[in-house]
Amino acid sequence: MKKFFKYLAIVLASISASGCSDYLDVVPDNSADISLLFNRKEAAYRALATCYNYIWSNAVVTGWACASDEVSTIKHHLDNNDAYGMNLIMGKLNADNVIMSYWTNNGGSTNLPNSFQALRVCNDFLDNIESVPDMTPTEISQWAAEVKALKAYYHFLLFKQYGPIPLVRTNLSIGAEEEEVMVHRESVDEVVNYIVGLLDEAIEALPAKNATINDYGRINKPIAAALKGQVLLMAASPLFNNNPMYYSFVDKEGQHLFPQADEQAEQEKWENAATALKQAIDVAEAAGHQLYYYTQPFPEYDDPADIIDEETKESIPDPTSNLENDGERLQAMYNFLYMMTDPQKNLETIWGTWKTGPSDWRYINGPMHFKLDANTGGKTWQWLAANMSFTEQYYTKNGIPMEEDPEFDYENRYSLVIITDADKAVAKPGEQTVAMHLNREPRFYASIGFDRSNVRGYGQICTIECRADEKNGKIGSNEDYNISGYYVRKLMNPASTHEDSKTINYPWPIIRLGELYLAYAEALNEAEGPVDDVFKYVDEVRKRSGLLGVKASWAKSSNPTKYESKDGMREIIQRERSIEIAFEGYRNDDARRWLKAQDWFNQPVYGWTATKSTPEEYYQKKENEDVLMVFSSRNYLWPIATNEIVNNKNLVQNPGY
Repeated sequence: MKKFFKYLAIVLASISASGCSDYLDVVPDNSADISLLFNRKEAAYRALATCYNYIWSNAVVTGWACASDEVSTIKHHLDNNDAYGMNLIMGKLNADNVIMSYWTNNGGSTNLPNSFQALRVCNDFLDNIESVPDMTPTEISQWAAEVKALKAYYHFLLFKQYGPIPLVRTNLSIGAEEEEVMVHRESVDEVVNYIVGLLDEAIEALPAKNATINDYGRINKPIAAALKGQVLLMAASPLFNNNPMYYSFVDKEGQHLFPQADEQAEQEKWENAATALKQAIDVAEAAGHQLYYYTQPFPEYDDPADIIDEETKESIPDPTSNLENDGERLQAMYNFLYMMTDPQKNLETIWGTWKTGPSDWRYINGPMHFKLDANTGGKTWQWLAANMSFTEQYYTKNGIPMEEDPEFDYENRYSLVIITDADKAVAKPGEQTVAMHLNREPRFYASIGFDRSNVRGYGQICTIECRADEKNGKIGSNEDYNISGYYVRKLMNPASTHEDSKTINYPWPIIRLGELYLAYAEALNEAEGPVDDVFKYVDEVRKRSGLLGVKASWAKSSNPTKYESKDGMREIIQRERSIEIAFEGYRNDDARRWLKAQDWFNQPVYGWTATKSTPEEYYQKKENEDVLMVFSSRNYLWPIATNEIVNNKNLVQNPGY
């Protein structure tokens, strides 16, 4: 499965002495050095792997999940810059500190691979691939299509952050005149049209499926079609589509860089996005992709073997079986828990990458994993905490928000209650917790670990104990503790431990079908209102997680007709998407493209009082004063680094910087 990325590693090793940023950037076109990379198929394959190298998956967790209101940490780790994505929402992004940028590589852990370097590598590949003597025309066409799709992807990463960007259609020659080097930013519509054009070219030549499992992660037709849908969805969203905030934004020649007030064009963009996303779904499903359902035998800790009745001598289910006593909820929990973390049987992942080794997975798992006991060492750091406010996003067992469920006592959600045997699959009976930890939807229990919750980890069921001086709480002056009292469990395979050798790695999903369903429902709702297909695709996602459809669920709510309007359905879809793809690295993009970031990210960060040991004292809502979120209107786009503006007289800075 990892053969392709073995070649990637070989290439990286061969260029490490001179630095990745210099590779294929500093030699003239058609030179002997370049030609050596394309003198035979094996060498060209390594060059192809290098084009893929700029995809960086592990930044999603330690970076992008932190760049939102989903998680937070303690001051010690903020000072050490461990959760570096938080810098984005704490007001530290500026033109002299362009963090988490796909444009600027200032060094250090707060930057992503430079997409402009990636684009130059891709262009060199496309300029030379047809000269490889031992490749067939079909092979050349397919490999070129993969790299065209990668060019589109790297441009898309830049577009999401910067909006209008310079397009790297071809590489400049060594002898390029100064004016050629002084590139201009191109308008939003020009950028989007170019990216979509690349993807349309690529789709024609790509296979519906990769030939072998050794090609896992290589771009095929479903991946390229899904990327096209994502690009058009971003372009149709309020950030880039008819946004008055940028009407006056022009380049040095007075050309408008953002779409102007045009309601017809605005509507057409939603229609184009909906069409492309439906086509992407059809292509993916035709290739065998489907929503993930857990179909393996349940582990013995949830489904122990039958026992023999001493009187009848007959085999009967073990009365302690969670599957026997709470089967529907458990099935839905397992569907969601393994949706990302199943390393083998997952047809939901349309595009996944294995480009993370054990040491990288340590940095993904370690900050989130809980300690098995107070002395657990190794790579369990447990400092990345889900924010209380975000855990309240999850629905009740009725599939609607807590605040809209008449059966849920929302005003008293922080009141102490006793856990009963009815909830023993998800929490420890006889212990105290708060009311809002019970009667929640299955995705809550699959995604979040809380004090006295029963979670699947270390190959067993473990009760998390988060109060002061307990195994998962703050012990003395130790700063290795979860400050909010909420653990992220969604990204952890239940068999993973704190040891690198026993961490269950899985292909990180860059694109998965469930996200595509919700993207299509969103675009279609904006294009046509709440028509049948909108409900169909949202309900498929909900069904997998054990919930009734939107109409049936909201019929029980305090707002039973909410879904009947475009505005009401928009709110439902946005909430559904926030829950379904939580902690996967989408939240920052979504909050910005919906123009919700100032509302969502400028709120106090709360958790329980981690320094207290009794239930009465621990379950007091407390603000994490070390995390002060400061998101202003200028932060909807990234700034271009000051040195780039100084060196290129044709670049204009994004508004507000």
